[in-house]
Amino acid sequence: MLQNYFFLNRFLLEIKSSLEDSKIEEVFSQEKSKLVIVTSRGTELYFLELCVTPGNSYMNLRNNYSRARKNTVNFFDVLIGEKITSLEIADNDRVIKIKCTNSNMFFTIRGKFTNIFYLDEESNLFAFKTIKNQNLLNMKKEFDGLTFIDGWNALEIMIENDEELIEKIKKSS
Repeated sequence: MLQNYFFLNRFLLEIKSSLEDSKIEEVFSQEKSKLVIVTSRGTELYFLELCVTPGNSYMNLRNNYSRARKNTVNFFDVLIGEKITSLEIADNDRVIKIKCTNSNMFFTIRGKFTNIFYLDEESNLFAFKTIKNQNLLNMKKEFDGLTFIDGWNALEIMIENDEELIEKIKKSS
C-alpha cells in the first residue's frame, strides 16, 4: 500500500525527523531490486530501504539491518559523507526526492519503470537499474520540471452549491 501517493506523502512526514540532518554512511545492495541507504545521527543508525520490484515497490525505514559479508555491491559512493537536508515528494507524482548537501536522489515509482536515480552536483544523472541513455536524459528533464513539496499535500475538495448536482452526476456516469 506504500505505493499510494498519499501514503508515501504521509510516510515521508513520519520519517523526516529520523533522516533529515543525518549523515550517509553507506549505500549498498545485496538483493537485485533493493537499495539500502545507511544513515547516522549521533549514535543512532537508520536504514532506508528502497525496493524497485515492479508491482511491489516500497520504501521502509528500519532501525537495524544485517549486511551480508558477501555478494553486496556499493552504489553511489560519492554520497558517503553527505547529509540529508530534506525529504520531498513531487506535487503530483510518486517521485521522492532525497535532497543531500551537494546532490539529490530520486525514487520513482512507475510500475516496471520504477527506479532510483542519483543526480550529482554537476547535473550528471545515474540510475540504480540500467536504462537507456535517452531515457536517462528524459528523466533528468522530467525531474527539472517537477515541483517538490516537503509537507502534507492535502486534497482540495470543492463542493458545488447546485440543486441539480445529483442529476449532473447521473448523466456524466
